[in-house]
Amino acid sequence: MKPIIALLIATIILSPATAFSQTRKRTTRPTTRVTRTTKPSNAQQAGATRVADQIKSLTRFLYLLGGVAKGIEAVDDAARRKEASPAVLEQAKRNKDTVRMSIQSIRDC
Repeated sequence: MKPIIALLIATIILSPATAFSQTRKRTTRPTTRVTRTTKPSNAQQAGATRVADQIKSLTRFLYLLGGVAKGIEAVDDAARRKEASPAVLEQAKRNKDTVRMSIQSIRDC
């Protein structure tokens, strides 16, 4: 075991440190980039605006749907345990119908 350790130490000491280093310096060349600024056409701008409006509409819908879904889920749990009043169940049914209509209107856009 000791001869192996001595051999490893001798190899490390005798190996030149410059063998592991970079031998030549790299030079960076200045790059010349030609930047062309092209204005998007009116059709592209109109399309981008329409997509942005759809994203805003869907984001708002999903945000509101999360709150409504929690309420509907709570009412459904109460209905399963038979703790909900008929008025609350009727309101939940109307909310579900409103959500269905909203999903349909989002789908049609």
